[in-house]
Amino acid sequence: MCADARAQRPEPSGPAPGFLDSIKPLQIGDTIPEALWHLPLQVVNHPDGKGSITLNDYKGKLIILDFWTTWCSHCINGMPRMLSFQEKFREDIVVLPVTYQPTEMIQRFIRKNALIGSLPGFRTVANGAAINALFPSVGYPNLGIIDREGRVVANVRPAYLDENTIANLVNGKAVYLPFTRGHEQAQAVLEPAFRDLRQHKPIYYSMLGGVLDGMDAAIVQDVDSVSGIKRWFFHKQDLLSLYRHALLPDRETDCEFVAFSNRRLIEVNDPERYFAPPAALTTEQERIAREREFRFTYEMIAPLYADDGAMRSKMASDLNVFLGFNGRIEKREMDCLVLVQAETARPLADTAARETATRSIVRQLNHPVYRLPPVLNGIPKMVWPRITLPPEPLDVQRLNAILAVYGLKVVQARKSINMFILSEAGAPKKLAEELQLTEYGYQPKA
Repeated sequence: MCADARAQRPEPSGPAPGFLDSIKPLQIGDTIPEALWHLPLQVVNHPDGKGSITLNDYKGKLIILDFWTTWCSHCINGMPRMLSFQEKFREDIVVLPVTYQPTEMIQRFIRKNALIGSLPGFRTVANGAAINALFPSVGYPNLGIIDREGRVVANVRPAYLDENTIANLVNGKAVYLPFTRGHEQAQAVLEPAFRDLRQHKPIYYSMLGGVLDGMDAAIVQDVDSVSGIKRWFFHKQDLLSLYRHALLPDRETDCEFVAFSNRRLIEVNDPERYFAPPAALTTEQERIAREREFRFTYEMIAPLYADDGAMRSKMASDLNVFLGFNGRIEKREMDCLVLVQAETARPLADTAARETATRSIVRQLNHPVYRLPPVLNGIPKMVWPRITLPPEPLDVQRLNAILAVYGLKVVQARKSINMFILSEAGAPKKLAEELQLTEYGYQPKA
């Protein structure tokens, strides 16, 4: 999903000045105003050569407004799927792409973009800021759906729409289409059961649950002095990200276990239950299924006087209690590699190579693709020429052959370092010799 929010103002040839200011966003269940049915909409690439259309041209059909932009890759890649719905339900629906961008820009884009230019029957409303304003959303792509009776029935991400849902909409049946919400709309997840009764003190709580359909990923840490609370809200976060927020107060750390699998020690049965496999996702539907299975929502409402350290401790305790784990940062003796300057440095192959921070080189070497043990920085210099590595697993011998060109090498060493440990109750503590590095982290050898 392209969450970039950009200005959506009409070109001079769009609606009259002041028209947008008079628009009130439509809500689910609202009937489309009569004026909107007859509002002229500029259209690009119409099969009959028309320069403008109205929604009234499609009245009586299910109208799916597909809001998109030229800079949103998800919008463009999803267009064939959306137009396939048009082909299948051609007598009952119309899929109408809408962009706020100007006509000339869209015409150029269609000529240059191979995917969009090759789609049979593709046409789009341009200068559509007025329609955008009626169906506001955070990010693209997004759909506004009008049923055959002229009522707004959805403001939803395209990934939640499928053929079965469209068939039910066409036949006037109830469907599940979660309303699109941005993180700024992330209100408190839990509400009092007795809303008719006055509440004389704030309600403090913490909760862990699954993702909320339709809501974007969010990390919110707010202070509400009027209500007298501090609120932490994490949405669509994986297990490791939640533990990082609970255990590590700063982003700069010597135990970056979220990005680096070689800084994790996983002593749990069936880690596949909580860690998403590394396989690439090819569709938005796969992404949603992955999020539902492996991502979480965590919320804490605490008193104003609660300090961040106490809230982090509470969050870590909650994760351990709710999930049945013991997640913590702990010193462990591990076999490591230390990056040092070679004694006999060769001349650099490219003397004009750009320099980078040595810590960036260390981060690069710790990337999971190389399947190396923890790499530590042993170079006193702050900067070094940028290095290039093949994107594949490396052993120490081959790595040193590559690093020699840059006057570097790694040496093996046994070090006591901070590791993220995730264990289940009663799991035995393993020595380094009993571990093997996997895609999830270090695990006991089979």
